[in-house]
Amino acid sequence: MSNSDDIHQELIQWGLWARTENNPGIGYPKMTSYRRLAGAPLDWEYNPNEIKQPITITDDRATQIDKVISSLDLDLKTAVYLHYHEDYNVSKIGEAMRISRHQASALITTGKRVISHLCD
Repeated sequence: MSNSDDIHQELIQWGLWARTENNPGIGYPKMTSYRRLAGAPLDWEYNPNEIKQPITITDDRATQIDKVISSLDLDLKTAVYLHYHEDYNVSKIGEAMRISRHQASALITTGKRVISHLCD
């Protein structure tokens, strides 16, 4: 597995961890802010029973990734957050951020590269 695949899997795990932890200290605005940005219904509630994948990331590693993500510039942070925490695809991220799919994909790729570098 390449380093890109490794960080991708870790970010998936981070997203699951962050959704289930519901930790107010993870450095992000309330989910309502992102749902408003993306035009999602504001009455949607996250249901941890919807998780179909086991969470295998340690709290220490998830916290490390979380700190790195919260240090990213706003565009990178938003794209990574929407993709891995909210499970948005690049089209939906593009709509939410008012950018093209290509730009959304580039932000996610750059975000993964930066996160991988800073988490080593």
